[in-house]
Amino acid sequence: EQAVRKAMPDCQTYPSLVIVASDSLDTLSRYHGTEPEEESKKQSGSNQRAAKVELSDQLIADPLRLTMEIAFQYSVHFWHQIEPKHPLDLNPVTTQLLPICCGFGFLASDASLYDSQWSLVGYSGWTLSRSGYYTAEEIGYALGTLKTLKPEIPDNWLDRLRPDSRQVAEYFVKSRAITPRGNRLFDAIQIPSSKCDPQKLK
Repeated sequence: EQAVRKAMPDCQTYPSLVIVASDSLDTLSRYHGTEPEEESKKQSGSNQRAAKVELSDQLIADPLRLTMEIAFQYSVHFWHQIEPKHPLDLNPVTTQLLPICCGFGFLASDASLYDSQWSLVGYSGWTLSRSGYYTAEEIGYALGTLKTLKPEIPDNWLDRLRPDSRQVAEYFVKSRAITPRGNRLFDAIQIPSSKCDPQKLK
């Protein structure tokens, strides 16, 4: 938790972290912002309930996703601490991009999709599990964008990425190097989404 706080933008206050049973959540974590307290506490001067983050107990055995869920929820909390300039500021499109910009890109890429093979008494199969709003390819796009803005990032950073993120990041960096003054860096119509096919993403 302390390492996540140091990497993320400063907040005046931080939410408390609470581990809850996984069946009480429909996601791996949930943010509860400040809410008015009951009338008696309003009169005593304490008129708000502190922000809280609920974390699924499934995350206890998964340090990678635990770290990313805390980072995602701290990002939501950060955006709730400042005056929103636009409704998009509180949207997962924005809130879950902030940790990637703060140095969690490699971890977000690794946590974005888990695939595992299992077998049990003659049966076998694959299990896929997603974490976070962005796909591995979209995280690669974001990291490629950051590389063009921060050229001091070490050259071997691509080797650290999982293959699907690396392919998109590498393509983006190369295309920007060829036409650095070409298309706009961000185009609201063309920013990739999970519905984009790989060719449109490129």
